[in-house]
Amino acid sequence: MKEAKISESKKRKMYPKEFVFEILAEVANIGISSTARKYQIPISTIGSWKKDYEKEYEEIKANVKDTFIIKANEVIQKYLEHLLDTDIVGRTTARDSAIVIGTLRDKISLEKGEPTERIESNEISGVLWSRYEHSKKGD
Repeated sequence: MKEAKISESKKRKMYPKEFVFEILAEVANIGISSTARKYQIPISTIGSWKKDYEKEYEEIKANVKDTFIIKANEVIQKYLEHLLDTDIVGRTTARDSAIVIGTLRDKISLEKGEPTERIESNEISGVLWSRYEHSKKGD
């Protein structure tokens, strides 16, 4: 990150636009208070930046959400591929698998502004149980 310059006339720090946008991305990710603490920037300054760069902040916030959704989907895909290993299927409980997958799916739905859905746990555990039973027959 770039260093702030101190304006002689106002005795306040002047931050480069790129730095402000990096901070606003952090705000979109972890919130104003956490960002202010992390970078030791007054909350009021960050609030002013959000107001001054409202349009840019909305774009940054959308990009942060999109990045999260992409990464969460990658994690789900890797986890599902991991579960297809017959050794793993035998050691993983349906409950653990359902919790990880369900949590990530719900987070994605929330980030997209979609309602989260409740599906029967029997449906999830049934799929994993049949996969486990099938893997045992292959021994």
